[in-house]
Amino acid sequence: CGGAAFYHLSDACLYRLTPFRVDTLAFGALIALVVRNSAWADMARRHIRHYMLAGATLLGIVVAFGFPRLLAQPGTDLPLTPILGYTAFAILYSGFVFNAVTAAGSQGWLPRQLRRRSLLLLGKYSYGMYIYHYPLSYFLNKAVIRSGMHLNRPSQVLVWGLAKVGGIAVVFIIAAISWQFLESRFMAYKVHFSLRLPASPRPRWRATVPAPR
Repeated sequence: CGGAAFYHLSDACLYRLTPFRVDTLAFGALIALVVRNSAWADMARRHIRHYMLAGATLLGIVVAFGFPRLLAQPGTDLPLTPILGYTAFAILYSGFVFNAVTAAGSQGWLPRQLRRRSLLLLGKYSYGMYIYHYPLSYFLNKAVIRSGMHLNRPSQVLVWGLAKVGGIAVVFIIAAISWQFLESRFMAYKVHFSLRLPASPRPRWRATVPAPR
């Protein structure tokens, strides 16, 4: 992403096109490989804090350098987001997923929080929120910029923050309605589909063990 950003590709291009999000996919694939190997998982547990600290540091740099611009123009993206921000989020998310997977089923603090009813409910509607958030965000950002043109800076920041919180609430409601009247109806058809694994082929040869002399 960073190299592509220097060539002045649009933020939307860097955010949406898969070739520019390979780092995110790579971090996820790395975690999937690590958790399947006990030796690698033990080593990762010893260093996961440093791994996530690196992601938090990158994200801190993005926020520190971009916050003045955000104050000056509420609703705009932080300038370092396409260069470092997406990678920072990929590191943090993959580290969080590693901690969640390796601690699943235990009574530790993180697994207990992830089993909370509110998070389970949010996970239930998360795909709908992912689908519907973009058109809502597009029009909401335009409305925020238009309504904040005649306000002072603190008021602009306040309007921007309230719009984000309100937007999340609205998209959650839309996703919940979509689940009840659309997604759940299609999910009911999954009982008609079953995974059929191919029968394992018979070996063409049989290992023989020589009798002891």
